[in-house]
Amino acid sequence: MLGSSFRILLVFATSLACCVYGFSTGCPMSACSDLLPNHGYRQTGPCPIKVTTDVQCYQAGKPVTITIKGGDGKKYRGIGLQVRQKAGDGIAEGVFEKIDTTQYKLNSCYGEKNYFTFRDNEEKDGTTLTWIPESQQGELEIV
Repeated sequence: MLGSSFRILLVFATSLACCVYGFSTGCPMSACSDLLPNHGYRQTGPCPIKVTTDVQCYQAGKPVTITIKGGDGKKYRGIGLQVRQKAGDGIAEGVFEKIDTTQYKLNSCYGEKNYFTFRDNEEKDGTTLTWIPESQQGELEIV
């Protein structure tokens, strides 16, 4: 009797585990098109991460410094970030540089080194990276 109860508990516990989604090595490449991390649910509260830049207007070839911090001084585990054209859904032409490669990595998402994500699932305080626009592309947003 004890053996069958254990098997039922094991099967139940295993079935719960397959409903949990998470990516310990960064956002999956499937997130390139819609920027959804595929955690299995949508976030309902405010974004826990604050993203700021050192400029309000960019110029082709001039570096833009992007700072990422946890909101309200909190830490975060994961992030996927890309610069896109505000009008429409086009990916802005440019590359990320100068990242902390111990915690973060760059993916190529319909362009070279244009998708910034995390390398592991450790808690992070924040980071600074550089984005270099290749041309003037109108109004842009960081998503």
